[in-house]
Amino acid sequence: MCQSGRIVGSVSVCLSHHAAMANLKMTRDMHDEWTTVISGDRLVKFTYVDLPSGGAFMTAQIAGHEVVYSILSDEVQGPLSRVYVEHSFA
Repeated sequence: MCQSGRIVGSVSVCLSHHAAMANLKMTRDMHDEWTTVISGDRLVKFTYVDLPSGGAFMTAQIAGHEVVYSILSDEVQGPLSRVYVEHSFA
């Protein structure tokens, strides 16, 4: 499923993780999408979705780039903050 990525603890970090994208349709409670400016002038779009299994799916995409970075976490404690999601990609 994950063509390119790494494992950090119990969290899989993948590029273009299409299987996890399909889970966006099966959300539990929380879905959030926002943009923020990083490193002075780079606009990044973030998304966060609680999954019915108790996990979370997060994405980050730099404006003008085709690559979407994604994190699929098996277990999360309550809704994640925007700061937590952004720091997950740092």
